[in-house]
Amino acid sequence: MNDAARFETDVASFATQPPFAEAQLSFQDGSRLFFCHRVGERWARALGRQDADLDHGSAGRWLQAMALFRLNAKHLDLQFKDGSRWERKPEG
Repeated sequence: MNDAARFETDVASFATQPPFAEAQLSFQDGSRLFFCHRVGERWARALGRQDADLDHGSAGRWLQAMALFRLNAKHLDLQFKDGSRWERKPEG
């Protein structure tokens, strides 16, 4: 099983809002990944179950496993270091 397949089983929810410059993924353990991709600003951050939690859980592990991400009105596209890809289209 590649990283994208394992990632899919770990994701609990995906949320984004127009203009699709920011997205949030929540995981089964309660940790979260936040993505931002707009003109002049591009980042991804992990947060643990509680905002002050130093152990970022699944989100921190997945952030380290990623090689690249794209976020736009078409999709959130994650590319993992093992070469696999995961994509989710925004609702709406």
